[in-house]
Amino acid sequence: GSGVFSLWRTKKGGEFKQLGYIMAPPAELWAYTTTPKDRQLRSYLIGKIGYVESLEILAQRYPSGSSMNDLARRKGIDKDEEMATMMQEEESGMDEDVKNLGDELVDLWNRFVLRELGKTA
Repeated sequence: GSGVFSLWRTKKGGEFKQLGYIMAPPAELWAYTTTPKDRQLRSYLIGKIGYVESLEILAQRYPSGSSMNDLARRKGIDKDEEMATMMQEEESGMDEDVKNLGDELVDLWNRFVLRELGKTA
C-alpha cells in the first residue's frame, strides 16, 4: 500500500487535510510479489491454469499476498527466524511443498470451474 496526504482548499478559504493509506487488493499483491516461494507458486499456477485465474485463486486463498504461513506449516517450521530464512530461499528447482500446494490449488480451481459450468448447463 501507499501513504497519501490530501489537502483540499475551499473557495471560502477553508482547508481540509487528511492522511490516508491506500491498500493494494489481494490480486495486485500476488501480481507483484517478490518472495521467492510465492513467485514460484504463482508461476506454477500460471503454467497450469493461466494468469488471471492464478491471481484469482491466490487472492481468494491467501488475501495477504503470501502463502508463506501455509508453506511453513507444511514444512513444520514454527520459528520466526526459520520462516524468514525460508521466505528468502531461492531454489534452482521446484520446491516439493510449493508444487504440492500448487497441485491442490489447481484441483480446487478445476472443481470450481466444473461446478460453475454445471450451473449454466
